[in-house]
Amino acid sequence: MSNTNKLGIGLILLSFLFFSASNAATRFIIYLNAIPVSVYFGYVKLFAVVIFLGFGLTIFGKGFFHINNKKVVFIRCIILMINNICLTISLLYLPLDIFYSIVFIMPLMTTMLGIIILKEKFSWLNIVAVLIGFVGILIVVQPNSAGIVYVGVFTTILTAITGSASGIIARKYLQNENPYSATFYVAICSFLLGVIMLASEGRLSDFSNTLEYINFEVSIIIFFSALFTIIASSLFMKSYQITKATTLAPAQYTQLLWGILFGYVLFNDTTSISTLLGCVVIVGATLLNFYVSREDK
Repeated sequence: MSNTNKLGIGLILLSFLFFSASNAATRFIIYLNAIPVSVYFGYVKLFAVVIFLGFGLTIFGKGFFHINNKKVVFIRCIILMINNICLTISLLYLPLDIFYSIVFIMPLMTTMLGIIILKEKFSWLNIVAVLIGFVGILIVVQPNSAGIVYVGVFTTILTAITGSASGIIARKYLQNENPYSATFYVAICSFLLGVIMLASEGRLSDFSNTLEYINFEVSIIIFFSALFTIIASSLFMKSYQITKATTLAPAQYTQLLWGILFGYVLFNDTTSISTLLGCVVIVGATLLNFYVSREDK
């Protein structure tokens, strides 16, 4: 496997770790019932914009705002706005392990789109690896299917599809963009979506009504949720800029491991034997894909 592929895989694994931590923070707020979802979403995106500005201007200066392919970045922003709201709704209805089990349709979508749209070279073992991983998902989900809320299932599927489309767009059209800067505009669009959500519920008419939810504990959770999202999104885009989608796709299965860990530590979720078996199958599929995606030297 080339050094570029190793770097891309390392970046995507770190990305999913930070995504999982951010999702756990969202689930924790909902679990505590400490703040309405729309208020939480809006403030997370506001914090993200502020953090982005601070780091962006410090590191990149005025060049931080420069975007080459404005049209494609805008389309990606719209896709990720949909992704953000679907993800938040999904976490409202589903526990972390079930959420990650269902969202693992994303590697299958990523691999298929990479082959169809990007015309990437592939081995049939790549497809076999993804399908084996999908079998692992079925092993995880099936025993829990009775407890699944279908609204959460639907929004989780949309989360997977839009996340996959975002990666493909980054790979094909945004090779020369600064991943941090491009993600900054996603944060702005998502914040505007949060404002629309708040306005639709009448919360903007009395801003103090939203501030009453923000105590020190909630502020800390919101801050780290925003920070983790920034790091995860930037690493995600960079990994797709330098590595083939077919190579990265099954690495996304590792989110299930983080979902189980965070679910157990934060929410005392129990994991069944079938879920653990599914994890073993998923990890095996990921390792198989890494092996067959090695580039010929």
